[in-house]
Amino acid sequence: MDLPPQQIVEAFKEFEGPPMRLKPMRNGSLLVLNDTYNANPGSMKSAIKTFSVLPAEGRKIVVLGDMLELGEQSGALHEKVGEHLSCGNFDLVVGVGKQATDYLTGARKHGVPSESLISFASTEEALGILPGMLAPKDSVLVKGSRKMGLERIVDAVLASEL
Repeated sequence: MDLPPQQIVEAFKEFEGPPMRLKPMRNGSLLVLNDTYNANPGSMKSAIKTFSVLPAEGRKIVVLGDMLELGEQSGALHEKVGEHLSCGNFDLVVGVGKQATDYLTGARKHGVPSESLISFASTEEALGILPGMLAPKDSVLVKGSRKMGLERIVDAVLASEL
């Protein structure tokens, strides 16, 4: 398009992606990547991979909610996504929902230490505990199907005093 590189760099400084799609948000020095719009195996793997290569000052924490409407293969697909969690050397992996344990099973099978894995049965349960587990300089990826309501976790984390 015959654009000079500096013009491209300047244009990206103003770029605003779609809401709730890997959107960086801050609470002081804590970074939250809000990817709560939707989730499927491909988008989960891509978000995990992207988050794994991002630099972080503090801990890297992944919060994954259920992927819904996957049919009979749902458990296996959640476990397969969990396998990809071994790529990032994440400090903490949090599963939220009825199939959270499937993520953690896949992660554990691929070398993620059990002490780095926790699960909550519901978004409400996670809301009561997760914000208090975070510290300044942490980086957190929050991703799950829209019906899981994980944006409430993002909101609670952004509103919490760290």
